[in-house]
Amino acid sequence: MRRSVSAGVFVAALVALVLATSAETRPSTTSSLQFSLKLGVILGGTDCPAGTPAADHCVGQAGAVAVKGLGTVHVETVHVVDPSDQACPKGTVEGDLITSHGTLSLTGAAPKCVNVTFGYGDYPVDITGSGKFSGVSGTGTVANGGGSYVVTATVKAAAPLFDLEAPALTGATNRTVRSSSGHGVRVRFAVKAHDDVDTAVPVSCKPRSGSVFRVGRTHVTCSAGDSSANVATRTFTVTVKL
Repeated sequence: MRRSVSAGVFVAALVALVLATSAETRPSTTSSLQFSLKLGVILGGTDCPAGTPAADHCVGQAGAVAVKGLGTVHVETVHVVDPSDQACPKGTVEGDLITSHGTLSLTGAAPKCVNVTFGYGDYPVDITGSGKFSGVSGTGTVANGGGSYVVTATVKAAAPLFDLEAPALTGATNRTVRSSSGHGVRVRFAVKAHDDVDTAVPVSCKPRSGSVFRVGRTHVTCSAGDSSANVATRTFTVTVKL
């Protein structure tokens, strides 16, 4: 009887240990992304959001930039300046960071005085996501002025949404060929790329496959990018001998 009880206790302890180990090694079900994007200032008068007082001044900002983890980001924001307090005009900002995966929307207000004409200032912003980014939230800062427009933010999701892994390149290996003359030889190679999210992605090589390589050593650089702006680069050498 004692042996039976001892065996039961041992099994229970072993199950508890396995569950604890599994919990420690289980992949995270959350993800976060810190990013910063910078644009040259492209300012101009724009339509104000509905409900904006007629006396307020609105300035638009638009542009596009690649951000690792998000891909190509199209920035569309509007700064609304309330000039009623001439000594310290107030400014608010709202807008979207639009990607092929989803949209991150920004809203915030400048804690200090802003430039009446251009809405220059630092705007703390809250961030919410939509589309594939539904449920994403975060905070950041929009810094508008000094010849640039910078958005810096940290966003979090309840699932691993942000792709930060570059594609894997295969076939970028050194090779040696022979030429029957001193004019070089045409060399062909096949470099491929696979991405965990986008699967097969195109590869660009310089010099490209099928080029004529002169006698000696030539470095070939190949690169491949995915839809989240992750880029992989590999270099190999083609040696041509007589």
